[in-house]
Amino acid sequence: MLVSALGPTSRLAVALRGSEHDGWGLAEHLLASLVDATQATTHAVIQVNSRKRVRPPAPLPRPGARPTRRVVRVADLPGARPVFT
Repeated sequence: MLVSALGPTSRLAVALRGSEHDGWGLAEHLLASLVDATQATTHAVIQVNSRKRVRPPAPLPRPGARPTRRVVRVADLPGARPVFT
């Protein structure tokens, strides 16, 4: 009875789930989503008002989520210039 009344961020719940979700409850996930949305909005405003392409922000890392691999194109490298002009 007592175990079911404990919250998802309690020490027992964290111990049962494993360490990859250590300390992340619903509020923390929602706050991370809010930070990502704010960064995306800021990026959109900067991109609209910029002549150059602005790199999008990386999402806040979540526990248990694997980092995504970034694809790098030759045109994105510093000092890249067109071969045919």
